[in-house]
Amino acid sequence: MIKNSTVVLTILSIIAYLSFGTVGVLYLIGQDNLILLIVFVVLLTAIFLFVLISLLFNHRRTGKIKVLENKIKEASMTQKRLKNSEDIALNYLPVGMILYDDTFTIKWSNSAAKDYFSNILVERKISFIHEELSNMISKREGKFIINVYGKEFEVVHYPKNKCIYLFEVSDREAMKRRLNESTNVIGILNLDNLDEATANLDFQVKTALHGKYLAALDNWCKKYDIYFMNLRSEKSSLIMTKKQLELATKDEFTILDQINEISSQNEVRVTLSMGIACAEIMSDELGQLAEDALKLAHGRGGDQVVVNMQNQPLKFYGGKSNTVEKRTKITARINSKAISDLISKHEATMIMPHASTDLDAFGASIGLLHMALVQNKSAYIVLDLDRVDQTTDKVFDMLNREYIKLIEYIIDPDDALNMINQNTLLIIVDHHSPTQTIEPKLLEKTKSIAIIDHHRRIDSLLSEVNLSYVEPYASSSVELVVELMELYNYELEIDSFEATVMLAGMMIDTNNFTYRTGVRTFEAAAMLKMYGADPFKAKLILRESLDDIKTKSNLVNSAQIILSHFAIAALPQENKSDRVQLAKTADELLEIDGIIAAFAIGSLGNDTVAISARSVDRFNVSVMMEQFGGGGHLNNAAAQVQNANIPQIVAKIEDILNTTYKEEQNMKVILTKDVKGRGKKGEIIEVANGYGNFLLTSKQAIEASQSNLKTMENEKEKLEKEAEIELELMKRLRADIEMSPLKLYVNVGENGKLFGAVSSKQIADEYKRVYSLEIDKRKIVLDDNIHSLGEYKIPIKLHKDVTAIINLQILEEQKNDNKA
Repeated sequence: MIKNSTVVLTILSIIAYLSFGTVGVLYLIGQDNLILLIVFVVLLTAIFLFVLISLLFNHRRTGKIKVLENKIKEASMTQKRLKNSEDIALNYLPVGMILYDDTFTIKWSNSAAKDYFSNILVERKISFIHEELSNMISKREGKFIINVYGKEFEVVHYPKNKCIYLFEVSDREAMKRRLNESTNVIGILNLDNLDEATANLDFQVKTALHGKYLAALDNWCKKYDIYFMNLRSEKSSLIMTKKQLELATKDEFTILDQINEISSQNEVRVTLSMGIACAEIMSDELGQLAEDALKLAHGRGGDQVVVNMQNQPLKFYGGKSNTVEKRTKITARINSKAISDLISKHEATMIMPHASTDLDAFGASIGLLHMALVQNKSAYIVLDLDRVDQTTDKVFDMLNREYIKLIEYIIDPDDALNMINQNTLLIIVDHHSPTQTIEPKLLEKTKSIAIIDHHRRIDSLLSEVNLSYVEPYASSSVELVVELMELYNYELEIDSFEATVMLAGMMIDTNNFTYRTGVRTFEAAAMLKMYGADPFKAKLILRESLDDIKTKSNLVNSAQIILSHFAIAALPQENKSDRVQLAKTADELLEIDGIIAAFAIGSLGNDTVAISARSVDRFNVSVMMEQFGGGGHLNNAAAQVQNANIPQIVAKIEDILNTTYKEEQNMKVILTKDVKGRGKKGEIIEVANGYGNFLLTSKQAIEASQSNLKTMENEKEKLEKEAEIELELMKRLRADIEMSPLKLYVNVGENGKLFGAVSSKQIADEYKRVYSLEIDKRKIVLDDNIHSLGEYKIPIKLHKDVTAIINLQILEEQKNDNKA
């Protein structure tokens, strides 16, 4: 429109210019005045140009104004739309918003937030509305998940702006849980020693025994809906989900005890080992992880379950029985040939025992040294003479006096680092963890590594080794090495003094052949005797100095008894001790009547604290020592802890004993009355002899004899049927209760506090009013009365095996209040 009017005005101006110009020119021509004519034409032209320029300028100015007006109009429309959008976002979208001040008091919230919390929010403390939300905000957490009345919300928190956004993610989180719970799990289990233990049994007896084991395994799997497939007599596989695995781990794999019970009843030494893997990987990789876990279970002595769960440390269950000694030497023969081949393929061999080298490690190293030398290979024992125990140090004094030749083959770690190369075989002796070795850098200098050890495997086993001969059944590493020597392809010549040192190593680890000895232990000792070992001289090597005896006596005298059956002896931090001395102290403490486990603790210097642990029966000290970074066997184990002090170690041992292990029990009785803290009438319990006799004489129990057990069994079957009916009824009741959430509306004061606490009686009354179901208020497990709004999971003990959970929502009684 503006453009058209400008064109019209321009045309009119031109017409006017031409009209006035023509008339004026004709008039002036008639006057015959040239100068006046020229002046007229110039003035007329100037006026025309001025008018024309003015029109053009006005056209441009008018256009700019119009554009600006359009922009202002568009901005106004955009602002209006933005305001409408903000109003929709704040009040209609399913996103909760809360603004709070420095005192964590809510100053503003939108309608979505109010609906989520079913509560008036403004001028209320966040802690009053939702305690977990308050805790996370006070920690300035940026993003987290909370549960509000059974729904899950992702909270995005901006501490700088004191602003909270809430997004409901219940479906997403439920899907994540379902996916996590359905993660694939593969398990491989093995009945250890089954073939050997049943080899001499009658065929029918053997078949019946196999059937008992398989029935127990099948019933256990059915309990958790696990797919069970028997591959062969001693080996089976399991397929399950992570949810099923978590249920089994919660019960700590009771199947281990069931298998042990069957073995005990049939007088055979058969145990169960299991390797389980759970991860979101391909099935073939998962199966390999399960195989590796089973190998680790066997390496730790069997009778246990090793669980490898993705992004979690390995977990161990069981391990309560001693490792069964293998009757055949097939494995020893295979490994003897393998180590012979490894030595022959390398230019040199280095043998490295563990740090703080003892006689077992050193004696085993001597045997391996000769196995390399007999093949005309360069061979050395790597030792740090500043880090050997007192007994090994004593042997070196004797070597310097009586047998110089062996010294030539001993090198320190620095020389070993200079000499080792990729064509050197490194044999790790009497340990299998890189943290326990003398010089870890040697492990990086060669790819050819062999391990020979008799300790239960721990999860920090060296990886990528050429040979791993770890046999927890053996009494000592010397025993393993002597068997390798016996089956070696070459005839070995061992000096009598060297054989004596090796025998002394066996004597230390077996406490003079009283612990962890088997037929093969004495066969190895006899083999050393053939090499000229002198038991009397070995005994002299192991003799203690007067100071050692005094120190040991002080340790024993200072021992404290925990839970009536555990002895702990500790030297002051400033007194330097020795691993052998501590081991002998623990052995002596174990001689005390009634003691089932003993711990001797002392400083080795350099901020290192050593622990020596001994036990009897089925008490597993190896598992305890693994918590300190050590390990060993069921009844004898040890650990060395860096940068620790003795009081801390003692306190941790006491804490483990107090929280994990119960008092040893050794007498079975049948209760004839309910005994507080012990059990109910008709239960069979195990108690200490003294307390058991008290129960018998006071007529609170009867002896668990065969006749009494039979009578009780008949009564028990009757009661069990009645109990099954009651249990089923309680389970149905639990389902009804858990499907019926309860909303309880209460009055709240101006300060955000409840007028009165919510009690178990109120809950029971409200449940009866809403659902016409009467609940005994005494069965409602309420630790304390409820004093604030929110959602609560309240347990109801319907039965000793059935607990229902009420989803209780404490909401504010709504008033006519427009505050949001």
